[in-house]
Amino acid sequence: MIAAVENRSSSLSAALSLERSSPAAPINTGVCPNAQRRNSATAVNGGGGGIFNQDNCSPTLTDCTFNGNFAANYGGGMFNETGNPTLANVTFSGNSVTDRGGGMFNDVSSPMVTNCIFSGNSASQGGGGIFNFANSNPSITNCTFSENTATSFGGGMSNVLYSSPIVTNCTFNDNTAAAYGGAIYQSWSIPTLTNYILWGDKPGEIAGN
Repeated sequence: MIAAVENRSSSLSAALSLERSSPAAPINTGVCPNAQRRNSATAVNGGGGGIFNQDNCSPTLTDCTFNGNFAANYGGGMFNETGNPTLANVTFSGNSVTDRGGGMFNDVSSPMVTNCIFSGNSASQGGGGIFNFANSNPSITNCTFSENTATSFGGGMSNVLYSSPIVTNCTFNDNTAAAYGGAIYQSWSIPTLTNYILWGDKPGEIAGN
């Protein structure tokens, strides 16, 4: 079981940085032996406090927890940059970022996210739970987004620049954004939502074009 806890990144991933990983390689045990420590990393772009997947890296993660991680720019818990991981039964809680994607930031990435929890994550700009950017089209199924916050837009999720996730059987509750889109914000993006629950998100549930 991964427990990437309380890591801090001023550039790249503080806990794990994966590149050109085998698409079938499972990561579910024996990883991050120092996960209970506050780590830091110095490299390029301030992303991925818990894990950074890039360059077609597509690991499989099951039964994992990303808690209390921090990134300076993107993806407090996870940053995917042209990476398409498969996640099942993963919890993102209490992760934070000074820009976008408190729990997860996707850039030209379309992970498969199933039975996951995004709770209590925060972003100083947008996407307290998840930020999907630039043709990122993740499949998100049976997931819960609760009590995530964004200082600007998209407390639960933000979809920007032709990013159209497929969201199925998901619940958004008690997420907040200071400006608009308590649950979901979208700009030049059209997410597909099926059998979903939106309640108690402020201000309003869905905003944008």
